Amino acid sequence: MKTFKLLVKAKQREESVTKVKNAENTLLVKTKAMPIEGHANKAVIAAVARYLGVPQGSVVLKSGVQSKSKIVVVAMD
Repeated sequence: MKTFKLLVKAKQREESVTKVKNAENTLLVKTKAMPIEGHANKAVIAAVARYLGVPQGSVVLKSGVQSKSKIVVVAMD
């Protein structure tokens, strides 16, 4: 199993995931979920998992629980 880190920049607007140009391993994730009781973090994890085609359990939030900049670790086969 291979793992890698991603820097995720979260924004609240529409739902989308895009790779940030000229920034290695960085995604811009937009979600409609409010940052209340972890809803936005769960939405970010789900969006990253969908974007990468992996199960949500393979995406772990390592830092940035209360920040717009987050570090996630992704396990891939």
